[in-house]
Amino acid sequence: MKEILAFILARGGSKRLPGKNIKELNGKPLIQYTIEAGQQTPEITRIIVSTDDPDIAHVARKAGAEVPFPRPASLSDDHASPVDACLYLLDCLEKDEKYIPETILLLQPTSPLRTAQHIQEAFHLYHTQKANSVLSVSSIRDELSTFVTEGNNGMIQLFVKEQNEHTLPAYKLNGAIYIVKTSAFRKERSFFTKDTLPYVMTKEDSVDIDTSFDFSLASLLLKGRSEG
Repeated sequence: MKEILAFILARGGSKRLPGKNIKELNGKPLIQYTIEAGQQTPEITRIIVSTDDPDIAHVARKAGAEVPFPRPASLSDDHASPVDACLYLLDCLEKDEKYIPETILLLQPTSPLRTAQHIQEAFHLYHTQKANSVLSVSSIRDELSTFVTEGNNGMIQLFVKEQNEHTLPAYKLNGAIYIVKTSAFRKERSFFTKDTLPYVMTKEDSVDIDTSFDFSLASLLLKGRSEG
């Protein structure tokens, strides 16, 4: 069986929304949505949470995830790189357990509307297209069709781009799913490898919680999903 390891990176420090990773969202801690999505994905063989916060570690373990190594302070500040944090965990697992997964999957806890179905669809793309990595994205084509800029006189100028069948699609990373072959990740030190495919998600499913507004929006969308 090919080992697929899911990493969930959850720092304790959050300036814009303190304690967001374990803040209760519609009845359960935010991070639990991501842990459960991983648990419901058959392809995943292990789920590890990386955190510097004992409270997050407690909640993660209670939800069924592993928290084998504390995250060093040097990898937990505002400038910490997710790549460096994942490389650190891979090094620890290889050193302590001789464990080397074939594929790693990064799931950010701030994407509660990303489901196991999304992850499975991304894995289907990864396996069938034999890509080195698959990253989830959402469309920004509509956002680029109309925009404003400041003119020379300080007044706002409005620009409207014409939409036609020749307009190329435009996307942005939504932070929900990062799948990458471990060997490619180590070699290129990036989730974005030379053979990367996009997995497209809707704007609604791509909500990434960073502020209280994002949190409220996610709450409404989750409530609508459960009622629908």
